Amino acid sequence: MNVPTIGKPNIRTSYLSAQEATSINGIEVFDKETTIKLRYVGNSLVVEHAAHPAATADVCFYNEAGLLIHTETAVLHGGKAIVPLTCLARGCYIAIASVKGAPSATCHFCL
Repeated sequence: MNVPTIGKPNIRTSYLSAQEATSINGIEVFDKETTIKLRYVGNSLVVEHAAHPAATADVCFYNEAGLLIHTETAVLHGGKAIVPLTCLARGCYIAIASVKGAPSATCHFCL
């Protein structure tokens, strides 16, 4: 196992084979029409989803330790919903919003 490799040529293995790139520079590109957006504005979260203007979005709130604190279902009207944050105590949270058939959105915020 501990074989010295100084001065020996590199060996090409299957680890060095070309891989198909699925993204550009590690940043995935999402379609604007199918992506859900989540923004912190004032003391509320704004959920937007253009593809399904009358859908429902599930919003889960986690604390800094990763524990699920609260779950809320927001009904989108015209592709937009406002989720009030009055049920949360002061602190830092992570909100994850998901709509069926779309990638989820994440928002970090502090109250």
